[in-house]
Amino acid sequence: NVAAGLVKAQANPSLSLATLNGYEAQVASTRAAINGSLSAVTAAQGSLTLAEAGATPQSIAAAQAAVDGAQAAVDAAKVNSNETVLVAPTSGTITVQNANLGQTVAPGVPLVSMQSGTFEAKAEVSETDIAKVKVGEPVATTFDAYPGVSFPATITTVDPAASMSGGIASYQVVATFATADPRIQSGLTAHLSILTASVPNALVVPASAVISDGVAQFVYVHGTKNDVETPVTTGIESASGMVQILSGLSAGQEVLTFGSAQ
Repeated sequence: NVAAGLVKAQANPSLSLATLNGYEAQVASTRAAINGSLSAVTAAQGSLTLAEAGATPQSIAAAQAAVDGAQAAVDAAKVNSNETVLVAPTSGTITVQNANLGQTVAPGVPLVSMQSGTFEAKAEVSETDIAKVKVGEPVATTFDAYPGVSFPATITTVDPAASMSGGIASYQVVATFATADPRIQSGLTAHLSILTASVPNALVVPASAVISDGVAQFVYVHGTKNDVETPVTTGIESASGMVQILSGLSAGQEVLTFGSAQ
């Protein structure tokens, strides 16, 4: 309509100059609007092209850095939260609780003690016997509080490092009891008998009957007229002080034991 009006104005010399100027101003304004719309379309096309091309490496790196920072904050919050909670290594019953809110904690001072359902007994084994002790071996445990009663247990730990006491090396072993017997209480004195080997129907004599000269072992067999020195080969020795005889004696023979009346 604006263009048609402009043509009409040029064909009719009776129109005033002001009217012509008004038509030209409208044409200029319309062209400016069209040019603005074209610029907007061009800008929109450029944005569309950028979106279709995907994110730049710089924007990806910035986004990843933001994610890493947020994850670090979450991890730090979890650590701080975990440090506010004491977790027991096993289930059990708290027997001592000496911790108070706001208390200053000194290193090495127990604050909480607990009693678990399964008890353990600790013992020191000499360096001459530690090679015989293995994890998983059965243990017969007795307590001074319950004379004549044996409580079954199993070796669960053998300390690889020796402890020295008076210049003598020993190794700590830990035996775990098979059942949570209510008679077993913390602090009881225990005696452990570790079964390291077993031989059925073994021929045995008291350890005090076997004499060693550094080269061979022998016993004195009691005779009707004289006691006869008899070489023997020994095997395992029991905790009660009996020694297995592999050869040199027969069942029923009498031997001398030294240090006892015969």
